[in-house]
Amino acid sequence: MSMYDVVFRGVEIFDGTGGESYTADVALQDGKIAEIGTVEGFGVEEIEGKGLSLSPGFVDVHTHSDSQLLSDPSRMCKVMQGVTYEIGGQCGWSRGPAAPEIPTPGYEYLKTVNGGGKPITLYPTYNELLASLTKHKLGAHQMVFVGHHVLRASTVGMEDREPTEAELNRMKELLESAMQEGAPGYSTGLVYAPGCYSKTPELIELAKVVGKYGGIYTTHMRNEADHLVDSVKETIRIAKEAGVTTNISHMKAQYQKNLPQLYEAIRLIEEANAEGCNIFFDVYPYDACSATILSTLPPSYLSHDMEWLLEELSTQEGIDKLEKAILEPTEDFENPLLNAGFDKDLIAVAARTPDAVGKTIHEYAEEKGMRDIEAYAYLITENKGSVTDIRFTMCNESLAFLYGHPLSMLGTDGLYSGGKRIAHPRGFASFPRYLGRLIREQKVLPFNEAIRRITGMPADRYHLANKGYVKVGYDADLVLFNKDTIIDQATYSDPFLPNIGIEMVFVGGEAEVVNNRPTGVLNGKVYKPAK
Repeated sequence: MSMYDVVFRGVEIFDGTGGESYTADVALQDGKIAEIGTVEGFGVEEIEGKGLSLSPGFVDVHTHSDSQLLSDPSRMCKVMQGVTYEIGGQCGWSRGPAAPEIPTPGYEYLKTVNGGGKPITLYPTYNELLASLTKHKLGAHQMVFVGHHVLRASTVGMEDREPTEAELNRMKELLESAMQEGAPGYSTGLVYAPGCYSKTPELIELAKVVGKYGGIYTTHMRNEADHLVDSVKETIRIAKEAGVTTNISHMKAQYQKNLPQLYEAIRLIEEANAEGCNIFFDVYPYDACSATILSTLPPSYLSHDMEWLLEELSTQEGIDKLEKAILEPTEDFENPLLNAGFDKDLIAVAARTPDAVGKTIHEYAEEKGMRDIEAYAYLITENKGSVTDIRFTMCNESLAFLYGHPLSMLGTDGLYSGGKRIAHPRGFASFPRYLGRLIREQKVLPFNEAIRRITGMPADRYHLANKGYVKVGYDADLVLFNKDTIIDQATYSDPFLPNIGIEMVFVGGEAEVVNNRPTGVLNGKVYKPAK
């Protein structure tokens, strides 16, 4: 009679295929699923599964954890919600591969956004980037895309212009080398500098490199607001002309007035797929987004170096110019401070002005006796640009529509790193919120299909070998949960409130969470896709 490491007894299994759940025993041995059915052997650990459900570990297809592993390698904010695999390097942000000859403005900008103003290491090759992650004990498995920003900032710098032929070729060389070393693809963040300065032909040329290796192009599109449809059309053009599988990151419509554009955008994606494209998208289950506050500036303000920006916003003349540029814009950008307002922009991270954290810009301005624009400029200059904000610009009614669509998956877009007081709750509670509120309460999808969207479907889309399914021989990355109680409690003011209903989380056959508490075990690994 066999002896196993762990045996779950009589547990309801959602196997990741989307098929109906069933009840069985599941045995784990040496980090793998060893047996499913009526297990006659015994486990060193026997777990009673009555009233509970077992599924593959959840896959977070859109994260920024790769930039936060130095300060928070455990990623318990993700593991505690059932996540066992994170896919980072999103929205154009990664720390390599970077050309060693990076212009100073490019490095200073990446340092501000990715390092909180502190020096950061940029890696010349993809393998060196991954090697830097393997030095840490990780809570969740990690896979990392190549970010467009590091390619562009390290060759063109922060200039608002098209690359020369030599610069474009250098970006392609860096990307091709990364693809040869096993990168899953490249990502863009076309609302952020320096990616926002790129034209479509540049993006197509880089996407062709990715397509040649069977990789994925994933994009934070150029505009999720008034020009959402145009941005989707650009994405479809890139997918078609480059012949590349494409993911649209955190699909949404900014501002209520643009909901009709969201429906048209989805129609265009369906039409493109019917013509031979392979385009899908991810969504997070909240009505607010979060990013660097620098992305609320008109794009021209970031085409200089950080020193210029801080000097410009330190004078009353500069502040008045900025106010006109935002309230009477001549540049075409999402402009959340005009469209939503300073009272809809919550400060989450601002190390040098801690009294601003947890307040909107408008509230902080009133407290300081400043105009909104003055408080905004003050926050940027005092923190040397290193501010993270949360913007209430979306509407909940689109979530059921998007999650109900067969092309959708879940990505948290979580930005939390250890020690912060405030962060977007999506980094702590997206998966319990999705399963509890959208699936169990609103019945957007059947539970078995909802589990597939966060397990088997992303594992297939992103070529995650031996992940995403409860099958014999597959890795024992598993979540034991109560489907009748699973739900989030995290709020914007207190994102650390614990989730309900997550009983155990196994990574590589070892329990990292038991009774909704970390065990101290960290068993995550760094992976490349199985192409």
